[in-house]
Amino acid sequence: MDPQDSAINPPLYYCPCSEFTLTTSHPLSTFPIRPYDQSIIVPADVKYRIFATRHNVTLKRTEGYEQRIEWRCNRCEIPVAYEILEYPWLYVIQGALQEQTNDSVKKESV
Repeated sequence: MDPQDSAINPPLYYCPCSEFTLTTSHPLSTFPIRPYDQSIIVPADVKYRIFATRHNVTLKRTEGYEQRIEWRCNRCEIPVAYEILEYPWLYVIQGALQEQTNDSVKKESV
């Protein structure tokens, strides 16, 4: 996708329940993957808007605790993304969203 196309038609992402959830300035497929859980890392300098409910979560890890902001679908409440309080990135959970093209929703999840 041409960067200019993204500015005119930004990628739109939907939860499997069909709730509009995320838009970004670049396709999620262009971002790196977090090795730990295969989440897509949206860098801090990328513009995005998430339409989801915020939940504070603390996870126990072998290295200690991880404090997160978990973003859940407004309709079905499944987790779709999270932020780790120590880092400035958004992590989109692998398989949680589907990208919409101009014609229809793609079958592949991102």
